[in-house]
Amino acid sequence: MSTQNAPLTEAATSHLVRLKVNELDVQVHYNDCGAGAETVVMLHGSGPGATGWANFHRNVDAFVGAGYRVVLMDCLGWGKSDPIVCTGSRSDLNAQTLKALLDVLKLDKVHIVGNSMGGMTVMSYAAHNPDMFGERVRGVALVATSSGGAGAVPPRTVATTWFWSTVARTEWVPRGTTGAQVTTSKPGAPCARAPSQAALRERYLL
Repeated sequence: MSTQNAPLTEAATSHLVRLKVNELDVQVHYNDCGAGAETVVMLHGSGPGATGWANFHRNVDAFVGAGYRVVLMDCLGWGKSDPIVCTGSRSDLNAQTLKALLDVLKLDKVHIVGNSMGGMTVMSYAAHNPDMFGERVRGVALVATSSGGAGAVPPRTVATTWFWSTVARTEWVPRGTTGAQVTTSKPGAPCARAPSQAALRERYLL
């Protein structure tokens, strides 16, 4: 872990770690800044030259100054992380890499910021690890992102419906109701534990 007195430069905060991501043994790069009981994890977009540092270095000082540890992960194929040919879901691969990094760094109180592709990574992480929200994951911020577009990703799953209804502070319309979305939670309200999949199927139009 970096200390709050260390210079917050890319080189001074740069780290490499070997991770087991499914059957892959890969090296992943991340920047580790500051110290604190809770960590802000930032996930970059997919543009040319994108990295955690390139996307978010202007935001690091503010979070470190507020007492947070900040971790910027380079997704596989970007920055100093290993190159890779992704033949499946890029969002799922990124989410699996994120989970492996959180496990290795033993981060159990995190707030995740996802920009563009990074936001899609957060949604995939939520779909596969819904019980982590409200426990390990204390909050999220999605920036300029989407679920991937028609035909690019599977239909909305039960877990991602829960993600949008609880973590993203919106609720989908209950059965028998017309209309689009309605806002139901106050900003800053704590995340609820994920309900059972059966309860979600009964309550929401999927």
